Amino acid sequence: MDKDALIAKIVSRGRDENGHIRSEAVYELLSIDGMNVVKVAKEFGVSRAAIYKHTKNRKEVLPQNLKSEIMRLSPWRDVEPEHAKAGQRAYIAHHIEYVLSGFKKLEDWKMSRLRYFYRELGDPQDKVLTYDRNEPPNQWSSTGGWKYVDREESDGDLILRTSDELTEEQKRVYVRPVNWASI
Repeated sequence: MDKDALIAKIVSRGRDENGHIRSEAVYELLSIDGMNVVKVAKEFGVSRAAIYKHTKNRKEVLPQNLKSEIMRLSPWRDVEPEHAKAGQRAYIAHHIEYVLSGFKKLEDWKMSRLRYFYRELGDPQDKVLTYDRNEPPNQWSSTGGWKYVDREESDGDLILRTSDELTEEQKRVYVRPVNWASI
């Protein structure tokens, strides 16, 4: 995806249902080479002050207890002990951390694992991650439980599928960044 198409995609999903600009979209746009507050404001058709409002409140550090934030946002609270240490669980945690950081680069080893996870979802993104405690060991998980399955229309832009309804906050967190191939 070229840079202009990437920017257009981020801007197209960058407003909430009330038309307010989402801070996550501002952070994601600012993470693209060559983008700055002035250019982001122009993309959204707003003043620089409107974009600065999002950046001045940006927390440069993650929440004090990142583990509790990851657990709070996790769609799977009842993961079997043998599945809890699987790579897929870690990929979800890295994804949450990446989103909570405002799409700032994580440690190299985490970014490497995150890139691998996004590649597993396919390009175009044609797979989603699922968890089923009864899933036997498979090519993705030697302990079972985790599996990548074909995307369905009901999955929308999400990177995972659950049997439970996701909260609006979880839905915003579990979208693969549109610039995933360049992170």
